[in-house]
Amino acid sequence: MSGRRCLKQPGAFCFLLDPGGMRSYNHNEPLPTRPAAMRKELDIVIIEDVPRDAEAMEAALRDEEIPFKARRLETRAQFLAALQTAPPDVVLSDFTLPEFNALDALYLLQATRPDIPFILVTGNRSEEVAVACIKEGADDYILKASLKRLPSSIMNALRKKAAEREKAAVEAKLRELPRLILQAQETERRRVARELHDSVNQLLSSVKFRIQSLEARMPAGDGGALHDDAEKTRALLDKAILEVRRISRNLRPSELDDLGLSPALRSLCVEFGERTGIAVELTCPDQSGKLPAEIELTAYRIAQEALTNVEKHAGACRVTVELTYDDVRLRLLLRDDGCGFDVNSPTLAAHRNGGMGLINIQERVRLVGGTSTVKSAPAAGTEVAIELPWQTRSAVMPRHVPETLSPLA
Repeated sequence: MSGRRCLKQPGAFCFLLDPGGMRSYNHNEPLPTRPAAMRKELDIVIIEDVPRDAEAMEAALRDEEIPFKARRLETRAQFLAALQTAPPDVVLSDFTLPEFNALDALYLLQATRPDIPFILVTGNRSEEVAVACIKEGADDYILKASLKRLPSSIMNALRKKAAEREKAAVEAKLRELPRLILQAQETERRRVARELHDSVNQLLSSVKFRIQSLEARMPAGDGGALHDDAEKTRALLDKAILEVRRISRNLRPSELDDLGLSPALRSLCVEFGERTGIAVELTCPDQSGKLPAEIELTAYRIAQEALTNVEKHAGACRVTVELTYDDVRLRLLLRDDGCGFDVNSPTLAAHRNGGMGLINIQERVRLVGGTSTVKSAPAAGTEVAIELPWQTRSAVMPRHVPETLSPLA
């Protein structure tokens, strides 16, 4: 071993002498060895204007049997071309070069390939230089006079970047999880809505017709008691049929799939006004074609959630719904004249004013990369405004037509 001496005899101890002192090992125990050699050949870019210094770095890597190929660069243009055409596995950079310095190289690397390790290898610079580079994102700082640490520094940086990539992949999957859950929910909603419409509703309609048939054959001399019971039963069945239709529409409105967002919002507002007695004024475009399905569904669910909040918490007499869109984004605004709440009071907002509903709205908006704004104050009503982006598309600009869908209370 270079710089070390080992004395080993049977039945004796083996002394490993090194600059740090003397440690004893039993001769049967394995002696410290170098890390296992890498199988993959590393592609290393060395930003260095002194060839002798670059050769010293390569020699330090060969001493540790690390397979690699090196490219020595000196200019910013060369470094940028290397990143664009053949990105390396590791970048080693001197601090000061004739045309640019290590910080410039680090900024360029972070702007193009932040996943590549960057190690500063320089002469006797001040500690301030090292701290500045580390703060800006360099993975390590090596002095040219202490290149023995370079191989382990490279290996540690590669492991660190690999761990960061794995963490980023896991976080990306976690961020995608709510979207997958919503997709699964919508799939199940569509299935249940279809079952209610095609199965349960049909059965209720068949029962209604049977009762009508029985009622037609009832004797007239019973004082009308049986006819009254049959009529009451038919009325209950009519209510059940309407309730099944309402549940089916809430689960997955057929208008949204067949006709688009504007017709679906009209039906939603009409049903809401008739059921609650709250006046709803809807302003929406004459839709000439289908919008992106995910955006349509998100906007519809947000409108549905906001109207549910109005019904449960606002105590409003009037609601305004405005839908607009262009080639860049969709905008949806819902405003009520209800009791409102203090948006800066989380407890009040969450427990008394449908906080979970607002959280659901914000989560749906986030999943499609949109923005949401909630404005409210006690006794001043509430306004929910969202913007949902999509890719530029050739669409006819909407013509806004105000519609009063329920009489004022």
